[in-house]
Amino acid sequence: LRKRIAQREPARARRRSPLEDLELEYEKLRTKETLQSLGTNAHNTQLSHAVRLYIQRTTSLMALEMTEDEICYAIRRKSELQPFENLRVMFDHASIAKFAKSRIDEEMIDDDLERLNEVIRASRVPETAPSPPPNEARGDA
Repeated sequence: LRKRIAQREPARARRRSPLEDLELEYEKLRTKETLQSLGTNAHNTQLSHAVRLYIQRTTSLMALEMTEDEICYAIRRKSELQPFENLRVMFDHASIAKFAKSRIDEEMIDDDLERLNEVIRASRVPETAPSPPPNEARGDA
């Protein structure tokens, strides 16, 4: 019995949080090699998909099934989506790349990645400062 339990343990890997998945995708997409291998439009599409998936997993919005315009409208209207306000420009770039068939330059991609990095930093739970020992909290010495 112990042997079977021990064999099952490695199979049960810890599931990553939505933020961890987004951070991994961000790290992958911010390398120049990824940009060169995918091309700018595919890179932007992949970035947009990663953000949509994160929004869908962390909010009530079905972002994978919505257009960029619908997501931007929802971001403006729902208070739970305010942290994503910066990303509206990124969704606009994704729309331009897909439907207007225009090329997104590397500077725009860098700006989009920086906006995403700001969302990641804002989404992290801040570490709590350790509380002082009880005698220091009261002013006793």
